[in-house]
Amino acid sequence: MKRIYNIIFVSIMAFFLFSCQGDELRTQENVGYLRVALEQSTEVNTKADYNSKQMRVVIKNSAGVTKFETNDHTADLVGKELSLKQGEYTIEAVSYGWDGNAGADRGYYTGNTTVTIQKGKTATANLVCSLANVKVTVAFEQAFLDKLGNGSINVQVKSATTSVTPVDFAPKGTSVAYFPVSDLTVAYTVVSAAGKTSTKELPISEVSAKDHYILNFKNQATGTGNVTVTVDPTMNQYTYDFTIDPNAKSGANLSANPWSQLAYLTATDITLDSGDLSSLKFQYRPKNTDTWMDVATTVNAAASSASATLKGLTSATAYEYRLTDGEISIATGEFTTETEIALYNGSFDKWFTDGSIIYAIDEADATQWDSNKKLISFWDSGNPGASLGNANPTSGENTIVHTAGGMSAKMASQFVGIGRFLGQFAAGNLYTGHFVKTIGTSGAELQFGSSFESRPTQLHGYVHYTPGTVDYVSDKAPLSKGDTDQNDIYIALSDKPEPYTINTKEATFINYDTDPNIIAYGKLSDADRGSTNNEWREFTIDLKYRDLSRKPKYIIIVASASRYGDYFEGSTSSVMYVDDFSLIYGDTPQVQE
Repeated sequence: MKRIYNIIFVSIMAFFLFSCQGDELRTQENVGYLRVALEQSTEVNTKADYNSKQMRVVIKNSAGVTKFETNDHTADLVGKELSLKQGEYTIEAVSYGWDGNAGADRGYYTGNTTVTIQKGKTATANLVCSLANVKVTVAFEQAFLDKLGNGSINVQVKSATTSVTPVDFAPKGTSVAYFPVSDLTVAYTVVSAAGKTSTKELPISEVSAKDHYILNFKNQATGTGNVTVTVDPTMNQYTYDFTIDPNAKSGANLSANPWSQLAYLTATDITLDSGDLSSLKFQYRPKNTDTWMDVATTVNAAASSASATLKGLTSATAYEYRLTDGEISIATGEFTTETEIALYNGSFDKWFTDGSIIYAIDEADATQWDSNKKLISFWDSGNPGASLGNANPTSGENTIVHTAGGMSAKMASQFVGIGRFLGQFAAGNLYTGHFVKTIGTSGAELQFGSSFESRPTQLHGYVHYTPGTVDYVSDKAPLSKGDTDQNDIYIALSDKPEPYTINTKEATFINYDTDPNIIAYGKLSDADRGSTNNEWREFTIDLKYRDLSRKPKYIIIVASASRYGDYFEGSTSSVMYVDDFSLIYGDTPQVQE
C-alpha cells in the first residue's frame, strides 16, 4: 500500500528553567531544557512493525556536532530533561539496528526536524517518522492451492540493490518482507503435480519509499493467465493479481554441455499448452544477474526439441538458462563453464635432476616416485632409459630460448649405449606421461597421458629445429638412410580411464586415427615441420574433436626431434628446441570431418 505511516510523534519542548540561584543566572548561562516525548500512531499496520526501543535519536547543533544520542528513546528520554544552550538544533530518528538494506523482516522508519531554542522561551517541535523502505506482501488464494495439490509454487522477490539477499515466499513460509528503495523483480516458479515447471518474471520499477506491493496468486479457471494491477494512490498501495493455471502442461527436459567459453543447450520432450513451438527460444544470463539474453535457437517441431549454442562465455562461471515462449519460461537450468587449465610448465623454465635423470618439473613438485624409483611427473622423456648409458637426450637449455631470461626444452637425438654396438638409437623427446621401465636394451614401457579434464581448442608454441641425415633406420618406418630426418609435435585428448601403455620393443603404439578413446587430436602441419633455419618458428595446432559431448580424462602431448624415434629411426644429428607451449581455449572447436 502506497501510504505514509506516521508512526512516531515526537514532541520536543524546550524549557528555560531557573536554577536555585534565580532566573538571572539561567539567562546568563543561555541554558534551556529539552523534553522529548515519543508517541505511536494508532494505525494497525504500523503497530505490528514498531518498537520504540528500536528508535535511535540524535540531536545535533547548527555546527553538526552531536549534543545527544541514544539507541533507546524510552529509557533515555521519556520523562527526562536535557540541558542545551540556545541555538538551532536538528533532531533525527531512525529505526535502530536497521539500515533499510539489512533485515527484510521489518520496516525501516526515519524522520527529522529542526527546532530553535531561544532565551527565556519554550520551543516545541513535531517529529514525524515514516516508512523509508518498501513493503511486499504475498498471498496465495486457497482455490489456487487446492488445484495445485501436490505441486508447488515459489515466489522470489529480488532487489536491484545487489547486496540485498532475495526473499523467497511460499504458501507456508514468509508472507511479508521489506526492501530498500530500488527496483524489484518478482519471479515465480510453479511445478504442477505432473512435474511440469513454468517460470515467469515481472519487473517492478519506479519504486518509492512507503510503497506497499501486494502480490496475490489466484487460480486461473478459464482463459489465459495474466497479471492485473490495481493502484490506490491515497494509500501508496499496488495490488498485483497473478492468475495462473497450476496444472499447466507446458514443460521440457533441458541439458547443457558447457565448455570454458561456450555451451551447447538442448531441450527435448517439449510440450506446450498452445502446441505451437515456433516462438520458443533459449535465453541465458550469468547467475545472480538480472538481464536475460536471447540466443539463436533451432526448433525441431516434429521432434519436439530445440537447440542453441552459446559463445563468448567466461570460464569457471555459473550461468542460468531457460527455454521460453517470450512470456512463460517452459523450463530452466543452470551450468558452470569449465576451468581453463593451464599447461603445466609450458614455459619449460623448470627443470629438476633426480640422481642422473633430468625432468621437466619444478623441484617443489618432485614428490612422487613409482615402484621402480622413477619420478612421476606431468612431463617425462626417454631420459630414464637413456640414463643407463649416462645420457639425457632431453634437457633444459638457457642459450637458445624463445623468451629471454627463461629456458627451453632441448631434444637431441643420439645413440645411447656402451661402446659403438651395445645400445640403441634414442630420439630426443618430451611427452606427457610416465617412463615405466626399460625392456632389455632395445625397448621401453611408457605411459602416455597426464590427468586433464578441460577442453582446449588449440596448442600454441614455438619450435627451433635442425634436422640431421638419417643414419639409423627401421623396416617399420618409412625413412631411408641418407634422408633428412623429420620432427613431430602432436596433441590428443583421451577419455580412457587410464593412461595408454606403450611398448616400444613390441611396437605397441596408439592409432590416433581409429582409437575409440581419442576424442580430439591435432598434429604439427607439414608446413611447420622440418628445418626452421636456426630461427624460432611459431606454430598453432588445431584440436579436431570427434565428439563434442565427451570430456577428457588425460592429455597427450608429444614432441620429438626424430618423428619415427619410436621405431628407433632417425638421425643422431637432429636437435629440436621447443618453448612457451600454451593451451588456447576458444568458443569455436573444430570437428573432425
